[in-house]
Amino acid sequence: MKKFTTEDFSSSENLKDVVSFYKKLTEQQEPLIRLDDYYGMGPTWLAIHREDTVAILKDPRFIRDVRKLQPTQDQPDLEDRSEKWEFNINFPNMLDSDPPDHTRLRRLTAKAFTPQMIANLEPRIQQITDELLDAVQKKGKMDLISDFAFPLPFRVIAEMLGKKLGFNYFQSFIPEYGPLME
Repeated sequence: MKKFTTEDFSSSENLKDVVSFYKKLTEQQEPLIRLDDYYGMGPTWLAIHREDTVAILKDPRFIRDVRKLQPTQDQPDLEDRSEKWEFNINFPNMLDSDPPDHTRLRRLTAKAFTPQMIANLEPRIQQITDELLDAVQKKGKMDLISDFAFPLPFRVIAEMLGKKLGFNYFQSFIPEYGPLME
């Protein structure tokens, strides 16, 4: 079994051929991959196979809210990790929340994402899509994630919130996703 490191997830070689890298990951017999230090956050376990990931996400024993983590000998204090990874532990969000906070936030946002609301947004979503693809065409190359899949929902949601802001504005709020964008 190959031992993976954080660097494997951000190396230019693996980012150029993500499909081959993902194939290497999924060929592992073990359901989890342990990284000794994931972007300064300390030891981290990654579930690679879909069925394992779904099981973990549904299991209430696993938490998403980093504010609930307690320092251990292997894992530094949360404040130290916050500084290293540049995320704000005092800015909770729905993606990183556990029930009942997640449930409350999800109920608050559910009305904005009804099929009728999304259908009403379709012309604007198409316009934003066209803008993103036009920018890619001018650039002459495309990274599907950073040029399209990541900025599209953020721009749509920003406008739903009444903010006509560029994607760069949102990147300043979500630096913890930075390694995914490199």
